[in-house]
Amino acid sequence: SVFFDDGEVKFNKKKGRGFMNSQIYDYDVIVVGAGTAGWVSALSAARMGKKVLVIERRGSLGGVLGSGLPIHGFFDSNQIQVVKGIAEEFVEILKKKGESLGYHMTDLWFGGIACINPAAVTPTIISLFAEVDASLLMYAQVVDILIKEDRVYGVVVQEKFQKLTYTGAVIIDASGDAIISNFAKKKTLTSDLIQPPSLVIRLQNVDIKKLKDHIKATPGAYVDWRMNPGKKVDNDFIDKTEFFFLHPELIEKIPYTGEYSPFINRFMFTMTPD
Repeated sequence: SVFFDDGEVKFNKKKGRGFMNSQIYDYDVIVVGAGTAGWVSALSAARMGKKVLVIERRGSLGGVLGSGLPIHGFFDSNQIQVVKGIAEEFVEILKKKGESLGYHMTDLWFGGIACINPAAVTPTIISLFAEVDASLLMYAQVVDILIKEDRVYGVVVQEKFQKLTYTGAVIIDASGDAIISNFAKKKTLTSDLIQPPSLVIRLQNVDIKKLKDHIKATPGAYVDWRMNPGKKVDNDFIDKTEFFFLHPELIEKIPYTGEYSPFINRFMFTMTPD
């Protein structure tokens, strides 16, 4: 079932649990955060027969998967596939629906990419959860934890009008903010090297052939420092890939007006299904 802040949307035969009352509800596995790490681990546990609850503070699933950025990491720089399982299954489902171009091998440092339609991410993930004993609690924020003898065994969740308590044999923190660890006052890894989120703008009705012809006519406008050694932005590369970086020096020459001083230092072009 899918839970929202003021009701329940039922999409399978399993009646949803833990809604609109003050009881404590018990699960085998509770996953906090429905980004890539969260929903994949939750689906895996549910397929192993575990009763699973996924808590997501937004109204969408998949995290960065729904941003419009391409998926890479399936293949290494030698174009050998290193990621399979649920991740590969997800891309294949999108491909069959016409929502992904599938894998494309490139001479970029990550070997291969899969471009997807970001609008198809959430409904596809929901369809996968409809097949298992799992519940998705959306528009809900974890505000506290239950801890005993240095073990977290539950979470307190704030919805629009109430707080609910859920306990679980296993609690997985996939929030991206280490929220469970912070509530437990445990040390977390930190770094001063933080990449700000990418600003994604989607354009439709683009003539891809004309775009690639332009790239072929101006190869020096696109960087090759993210390509494998000895590889260049040539016609063969352009025909095979849907992922390009505009050269930083050209970005600096783009005229800006007003007082806003942009900090953008690169543009990425990704071609996705309509």
